Amino acid sequence: MGVKLHIWFAKSAPVALILREGPKHTYEMIKWNTKDNIFERGQWLKKKKIYLDRSDLSHDGEYFVYFYLDKKPMTPTHTVLSKPPYFTALHHELEEGTYTGGGVFVPPDTVVFRGDHMRRITNPILSKVFQITPDNSQLIRTTCDFCIYGENQHDIGERTVAITSDGGKLVVDGEVLEDFTDDKFVAVKPPH
Repeated sequence: MGVKLHIWFAKSAPVALILREGPKHTYEMIKWNTKDNIFERGQWLKKKKIYLDRSDLSHDGEYFVYFYLDKKPMTPTHTVLSKPPYFTALHHELEEGTYTGGGVFVPPDTVVFRGDHMRRITNPILSKVFQITPDNSQLIRTTCDFCIYGENQHDIGERTVAITSDGGKLVVDGEVLEDFTDDKFVAVKPPH
């Protein structure tokens, strides 16, 4: 499998989150300042499967909730709240299988988790308090911001641009803005 890029755009800040996927079941998290086109490369996650349609970026771009499965037999699944560009958990929920898990942000301060969890996160590491509410319908899915296999229009800075990917290359208005193809695994410790 080659390299793929998956992108979530913050709805109220000039921030995007890029997950570079590849080789098989390896992800790099990259925070993109879309105003200045500055890329902050972060942590890597290996031997995991991230469920992209159950992951979401907060509206201010400061937090990311994602759902993953260890690629080892008989292991639990995980829903994690992190601070990009790091996968390290600020809050972590163990799941039993893939029928539940993942989440989506609802402004201003709510994370809707798929499953039966219902609690308020008051982790002192977080700069805000999130209300966790369950989604018992099991139907929550994030929007298609990360589906850049075809061309998508997005506001970057003060203009609307066409964004595509060519393997690990991020292409904006027909020009390669950044090439993540040859990025290699680097162990990165989070600052928190």
